[in-house]
Amino acid sequence: MLRIETSYFPSDNNSYIRFTTHFVSTRGTLKNYDGSMYWDAARHQLRMWYMSASGQITESPMTIDGDRWRMEFEGTDFDDKPAVLQVLVERKTNDLYHWSLAEKAGEGWKPLAGLDYARK
Repeated sequence: MLRIETSYFPSDNNSYIRFTTHFVSTRGTLKNYDGSMYWDAARHQLRMWYMSASGQITESPMTIDGDRWRMEFEGTDFDDKPAVLQVLVERKTNDLYHWSLAEKAGEGWKPLAGLDYARK
């Protein structure tokens, strides 16, 4: 793995934000995630959904608290077992963000992965 590239851009009608996540390695680029973030008027909440390259769809409400986005959803962990997962995206500066993934463990969260995104 050389890098992970994530891009955000408005939809053609400016009603939601589309995002893509590409994993770049020495063997090429895996275009793994493509999804959107949007306001769900019926539920009165921000939400996101994405589809992986393997066809799995993930949906989640999004909460934003200051510089932190939080998404909690059902998925699979790194052992491919069903799990409740949480993603946090925290803005450190206008050009630096920290992304982390955790799995529900009892009353708390077990960290699984994390990385920093730097705007280029």
